[in-house]
Amino acid sequence: MGPRKRDEPVRALGDKGPDVAIQACRAAGLPLMLVGKCNEPIERRYYDEVIRPLLDDDITVVFNADREAVLQLLIDARCLIMPIQWEEPFGMVMVEAMATGTPVVALNRGAVPELVRPGLTGLVCEADEELPAALHEATTLDPAACVAHVAENLSTQRMARDYEPIYQRAAVKD
Repeated sequence: MGPRKRDEPVRALGDKGPDVAIQACRAAGLPLMLVGKCNEPIERRYYDEVIRPLLDDDITVVFNADREAVLQLLIDARCLIMPIQWEEPFGMVMVEAMATGTPVVALNRGAVPELVRPGLTGLVCEADEELPAALHEATTLDPAACVAHVAENLSTQRMARDYEPIYQRAAVKD
């Protein structure tokens, strides 16, 4: 499945690339925990038609977990695999992962290059075929570098500090 075009409807679950994650983890010889939401009919249909047939003992599926459970899963993870299939404008889950010290392995789409520092906080891959090796390489990254990157560049304090002059300029124009 390729990147979504602007006029295509969102495929919900499919836009996150869970099928690509399954293939990459299998190629790397690693288990995968798929975590996400599956509430909408389109999400359930995608899961039943595309993901369920791919499942085996190496894949654990966790749908609709609460925030505390998701946080613990991120803390315990080797890395977050993010093979997004569209130009996602932000990707909060990547920030959450890095904030817990968990590096990100992602495809180079959307906001990935703005959020992930290759070789420091994660690995950015150009093609699906690069993901398996990156999943192994991610264990060499320093969790403290991930946490520091979020604190320095992606914190709410940083956002407020960076936006304040913009708001002041906008207020002066009014």
